[in-house]
Amino acid sequence: MRGEPARRLNPEVERWTRGNVSLSERELVRRLSQPLVAEACAVLDEGIAAQPADVDLALTAGVGFQSSIAPALRRLRASA
Repeated sequence: MRGEPARRLNPEVERWTRGNVSLSERELVRRLSQPLVAEACAVLDEGIAAQPADVDLALTAGVGFQSSIAPALRRLRASA
């Protein structure tokens, strides 16, 4: 709009959008899976699912995930 200064992106976001950041495959998988595992833990904590295998079944049969996250969920819950 007229008279307003142009909005600037957060410098970190700007780096990402310009392709100046490289991630290893492992780091990329970690960053993408972290929110999924956090939500799965919330589903377990809220009693929506009784055990990690239930979440795993929902993700593989219902959503189409090809890998199991149940072991990761069990490790996280054991360390909490």
